Amino acid sequence: MINIDFTIERVCGEPGPNLYWYGNKNDFFKLACMLHLLGENDGYKICLPCKVDEHPSEIFLISKCNGKILNKVMPSKKIIIELDSEIWRDILLKIYLLSMTSGREYIDLDEYQDIQEDANFIIDSGFKGKYELIAR
Repeated sequence: MINIDFTIERVCGEPGPNLYWYGNKNDFFKLACMLHLLGENDGYKICLPCKVDEHPSEIFLISKCNGKILNKVMPSKKIIIELDSEIWRDILLKIYLLSMTSGREYIDLDEYQDIQEDANFIIDSGFKGKYELIAR
C-alpha cells in the first residue's frame, strides 16, 4: 500500500511543508489503477488514508471541472486534492511511470495557471524502508 504523509519537515532535500507519497513500484502500479477514473472524467472522489504530522488522517482526491487545488490541508487536518481530469491525467502518467522504475518525481504544475498548493508534492517509488525526516 502506498504511504502518504504530510509534514512540515524536510523530505528528499525539499524544505517543508511536504506532501510525500512513497512506496515501491508495485504500490505505484496499484495506485495508478485505483486512481484511473480521476483522469477519465470529472466528478469522481476517492478517499485514502494518510498521516498529517504523524497523526492518522484522510486525503480526498477529487476530479472536478476547472479544479486547481494541488494540495490543501483543511483545519480538520484532512487533505484535499481537487483537480480537473486533464491535470489528473498528467499526474497519473507520472505515477504509472514510477510503477515501472524506481524513482522520484516532484509534482509541480507550473504549466497550469492559478494552482493552489499548501506544500511541495513528492512521489517516490524507490522507497525501501522507513524514511528519515531531516529537520533543518
